[in-house]
Amino acid sequence: MEYKLEDFFKAKSFDSKEGTAQAFRLLRYATGMNRKELSEYLHIPYNTMRDWEQGQRSMPSYVFELIFYKLLYEKKFINIAKEPG
Repeated sequence: MEYKLEDFFKAKSFDSKEGTAQAFRLLRYATGMNRKELSEYLHIPYNTMRDWEQGQRSMPSYVFELIFYKLLYEKKFINIAKEPG
């Protein structure tokens, strides 16, 4: 499945734990990494990442944006469609 960059920010609704979970799952799926790989890559405790994805803990929007831009800058996305242009 391919994602467009705007898909992450459309899904992102940090006023709910479910919104956090949906956005973070999309982000991880687009890297092709499993939770363990991504948690190690980002130096985030596995349990924290699991809680974000399962909607047990909310994530501040700035944390999501920092993770997103780190992954984008370091070219870790494999399932993002190229924008026409």
